Amino acid sequence: MVASAVPAPVEQPFFALDPVAVEVSFGSPRRQSRVTVLFRPLLVVPHVIVMLVLTLVAVLLVIVGWFAALFLGRLPRWIARYEMGVISYAIRVSVYQLMLADKFPPFGFSAPGYSVDVKIGASRLSRLKVFFRRILSIPADIVLLLAVNGLSVLGLAIWLVTLVRGQVPRPMFSAAAAVTRYQARYYAYMGLVTDEYPRRLFGDRDSDWAPEGFRLQLSDGAKWIMRVLIVLGIAVTIASIALPIALGPHENSSLVAAENRLESATLTHVNAIQGCRNVRCLRTHERAWSSAFDRFASDLSGISFSGVRAQQASALAQDSRMIGQALVAASKSKTADENVRRFQKAQHLLNTFEADAKALLGHGL
Repeated sequence: MVASAVPAPVEQPFFALDPVAVEVSFGSPRRQSRVTVLFRPLLVVPHVIVMLVLTLVAVLLVIVGWFAALFLGRLPRWIARYEMGVISYAIRVSVYQLMLADKFPPFGFSAPGYSVDVKIGASRLSRLKVFFRRILSIPADIVLLLAVNGLSVLGLAIWLVTLVRGQVPRPMFSAAAAVTRYQARYYAYMGLVTDEYPRRLFGDRDSDWAPEGFRLQLSDGAKWIMRVLIVLGIAVTIASIALPIALGPHENSSLVAAENRLESATLTHVNAIQGCRNVRCLRTHERAWSSAFDRFASDLSGISFSGVRAQQASALAQDSRMIGQALVAASKSKTADENVRRFQKAQHLLNTFEADAKALLGHGL
């Protein structure tokens, strides 16, 4: 009697022929330690630091991978493995930060036995879609921006509710999980791991296919929270754009007022010293002009500048204080010659002041 041969298992290729979606199993809301919930924003800091470094490397590898994918029709295997590992790790950090898991996630790309399971695979890529990836991603960029901005507000509510109840309410849990899964799919798409476009922000439908245990369906309450989350995301996005615009005129008007006060004091000083016949007269007007420069420095310090303008304003304020000090020193002169020498120091500082004023204001004072 001849034993029948058992067929060897067929090994799946590393790169699937068809695009594959990232699937995440989040489990169910569980009781959590209120102590760890209270300190969760601090406990997650080490992971956030590690993620910043890993993400920076991932971005650099995607740039290299983009050129390789145009030639190969896929990522180099070692880049794909790294990108997939970073995405899996990022998801575990996110769910821990959002109170969707209580156990501290391990530092590493794999986490057997962790409560959140990430199913991710790489696929072959369309060279045309790779070439136009940045343009094709624009709709997903907008959706993700609104969802993440809304989740930043919802995340605070989840933290407070969990701190009180010791457990995340199911609708909040599902809504946060849906956004987190969408993020994972977006990262996989932009990381060139797959051509599968990010979708199903509002969860899976009955007709959607998903591996056993990975289906994410939202209740009516969770869908309502998702709608609120999107509205909050729109509000946060609009505010982030409108606020700098609203603050701009305030900065400009305050700056113009400060310029006008200093220019008026300078004109008054020039006119006044023309009638001086002794050192005492000069000293009086030098003290007054010194106060004007001190006031200008205070005005600059009270205006909120951003970026490079903040550094330029700080330099100009420092110049103004130094001129004020030089003028005070000149106002304490005993003789005319001493006054001239000390005033020359103030004049020398005025040259630096003018250069820094042009850098900040676009013109001298």
